[in-house]
Amino acid sequence: MNINVPVVTENGKTITGKIYSEIISYSNNITYSHQVVRDNSIVYTPVTELKSQASLTMRQYRWEEPVEVPHDHWSFARFENDKLIPDPGYLYIKEGFKPGWLYDLVYIGKNPKLTGLGMAAIRDVVSFFKYEKGDESGFENPLVDVIDYAYAWGHSQSARLLYHYVYQDFNGDEKKRIVFDGIISNCGGGGKGLFNSRFAQTTRHGSHHENNLFPVDIFPFNTVEQY
Repeated sequence: MNINVPVVTENGKTITGKIYSEIISYSNNITYSHQVVRDNSIVYTPVTELKSQASLTMRQYRWEEPVEVPHDHWSFARFENDKLIPDPGYLYIKEGFKPGWLYDLVYIGKNPKLTGLGMAAIRDVVSFFKYEKGDESGFENPLVDVIDYAYAWGHSQSARLLYHYVYQDFNGDEKKRIVFDGIISNCGGGGKGLFNSRFAQTTRHGSHHENNLFPVDIFPFNTVEQY
């Protein structure tokens, strides 16, 4: 199930903000361009006239001191067939990416999307099929007499989404009725994710080497009482 969410504006004006992205190439060959985001996260278009405020650093391990990559050695572009093609979704580096190294990109982007609507949509869709006879447009619910209980199952990143869904109290609908009667979060670890924040990157998750600076592994780390 996918959802297209709207771009957020401030009284009709474009919203800009500082965006952080960690980029790693695991290719055994020299790679000159790489996706700015991980997997299918949203790409936030850079404000080109503010590139002077952007920075790119590199290091082999997170605990090492970063080395700055000069501005004239990188750009938002992809390298294909020996040609450089401008593309806000890719980072190009003149010297190429060192395999396994951490590249930290900070830039001013624009047009954040209302990502948190994803969890609201899960709540409202399941609640509708579970409780309502139909909607205001006249669409009849074919499942209202069939569903007794609703359960959710998630694996890996979708399991983190379910943790976050419960943590932010989405499992009660607007009429204070329970949505999911049970949730199985399989192989999601103890973390959550960037599922409801400005300039969210929903596929980020912390690991030993990657994504250590993203606020995804936050307290509490379990459903039992913690101190």
